[in-house]
Amino acid sequence: MKIKYFLKASKPNSPEALPIGQRDITKTLLQKWNNIFDSFVKSYKKNKTLKSGSSFRRIRKYIFHDQLQFLAKTIEHNTTTSSISQEKNTETMAQQNVDDSSNEGDSQID
Repeated sequence: MKIKYFLKASKPNSPEALPIGQRDITKTLLQKWNNIFDSFVKSYKKNKTLKSGSSFRRIRKYIFHDQLQFLAKTIEHNTTTSSISQEKNTETMAQQNVDDSSNEGDSQID
């Protein structure tokens, strides 16, 4: 909501247009926010994922990690479900295997 207002206010022909000096400040604030958000996401994902079999390694948290925890729920990816049923997927793979095996006998060597 606030970002939409900032973007609208930073456009010169907008009714909510800000004076030129304030537009520059708005642009700078948006750039800083994007930098902070990106750094938090990078740190969050790095701390969350640890490769299997790797030794424990303490990774330093991002400086604003605790203050930006409200963003964690926007980072989490929703699980997806397939629109193809498991039966159809299995049937398709079985049919491909049959087709592949029948094609192997058709090739002749001269």
